Amino acid sequence: MTGIGTIDLFVWDYDVSADNPGAVLSVTQDYAVSGVGFWPTVTTYDLNTTDATAGANGFFVGYWPQSFVGVPANFGCAMDQDGFGGVPRTNIAPGIGYPTGWNHPSIAGYALQAFGLGGWVGEGQTPALETSWGAIKNLYN
Repeated sequence: MTGIGTIDLFVWDYDVSADNPGAVLSVTQDYAVSGVGFWPTVTTYDLNTTDATAGANGFFVGYWPQSFVGVPANFGCAMDQDGFGGVPRTNIAPGIGYPTGWNHPSIAGYALQAFGLGGWVGEGQTPALETSWGAIKNLYN
């Protein structure tokens, strides 16, 4: 493992009826990652994606390690095996012996509660009905 690679970052809408990622909201291509520590070290990154508007039901974040195609992986994603849990999903390609499409990673033998991925929601419109400075300040008291 070299600890370097190129990834594509994704943001998906949350398809509540299927409990899976839904429509792609954002793709940020060719994101260079380097300096990833080797196990048992966990390296954290704050990666900026192309802006996306999250749906009312939430969203999924993930990545595709494009530099790993046809070669051994240079790094992996942290996995939480006993935490509070989440809705981890992996999209399995056809022809490798597992059910295809979005699945919980346990279908491929990964007993986990969540991936070590999270999304930050950035700036948006100020939720004020009044346009006065006093009304905006009162939101934060």
